[in-house]
Amino acid sequence: SWTTSRTQSDAAATSASAHQSLYDTVMRRDDVRAGLDYVGNRVRNSEFASQYFEIKNTMDDVLADIHKNGMKTIRTNVLAWLKDLFQTGKDNFNFDDGHMQFTLYVPLPLDDLQTIPKVNVDLKKYVAQARRLIDMYTPKYDWTFWDYYYNYKPSSNFRDMVPPFKAHAMITGNQHYMTFDKMFYEFSGECSYLLARDFIDGTFSVIANYERVDRRTVKKSLTVNSNDRAIEIFPGGQVFLDGSRVEMPVHLDMTTIKRDQSLITVENKNGVNVICDLHHDRCTVEVTGWYFGKTAGLLGTYNNEPVDDFTNVDHQREDNIGAFASSWSVGQRCRPTNSAIDVSNEIMSGTRRYELCSKYFE
Repeated sequence: SWTTSRTQSDAAATSASAHQSLYDTVMRRDDVRAGLDYVGNRVRNSEFASQYFEIKNTMDDVLADIHKNGMKTIRTNVLAWLKDLFQTGKDNFNFDDGHMQFTLYVPLPLDDLQTIPKVNVDLKKYVAQARRLIDMYTPKYDWTFWDYYYNYKPSSNFRDMVPPFKAHAMITGNQHYMTFDKMFYEFSGECSYLLARDFIDGTFSVIANYERVDRRTVKKSLTVNSNDRAIEIFPGGQVFLDGSRVEMPVHLDMTTIKRDQSLITVENKNGVNVICDLHHDRCTVEVTGWYFGKTAGLLGTYNNEPVDDFTNVDHQREDNIGAFASSWSVGQRCRPTNSAIDVSNEIMSGTRRYELCSKYFE
């Protein structure tokens, strides 16, 4: 019995030693230590940010104020509604005798105090009114409960809580542009044009490449320069890295290229995402608040001032879209022309086509 116990003890010690050796080997790996350092830094940064900005105390105060003011407002509105409904008013209030005489107006005809009055209300009228209000204040297309949830839920990203906030700009089709500060315009050219660039640190740039096909200009591709690597995305879904075609996903030092069905995404760890929706021919450039006031190009200046979005490369404001775009041409100098097709008369306000189109720019 003693020999069996000794054998089991030796086996347990050998197993523990093997596990400890495996643990030490894993912990000595560079990628494991880098991952642990990354997680530790994230936790420490989160704790520092929470303490520095006093997030917990601020949220407690905000919630307390909302509750206090909300209950006060509800109480005031209910009392005002009851007073208006029943038209209550003091007729005689004698503090010495402890008697109060008042008149109460009941909004229903009473024959006596024992018979329950009949309510002659047209419920169909109020139901129809409620339906009209619901139709008026709810979206008409492709909207579910989860859209409400994601639309109103607080962001879990700390960067979304402190200004300047993140922004996005878009280019749709061959010619439809929306800047970071929400200016809309139509442009189509013949060359390559700088859409956006980090003019302080040079961490990224986005370029739209046009070409002439059958006497009309079309968008050939989109080039994303991320940390000195050139990524070119074509409408057919082909992706080239530094001139060579690649299959996704691709992981670089600071950049990741991936595809999910018709979406091709270029993610830069410095806070820049370029998302191209091939099915709808729409590319979106997202930047964090770190780039506030640092960008320029056809997608504007990102400084919450739409008035200076059409600033050319010489820091002058342009009224002519063709001249503005030509100043941001890359490579060969382009003619200051705008080949965009006028579509202002094709989509009328109030139509279903207009509502569907406007959803992409809300």
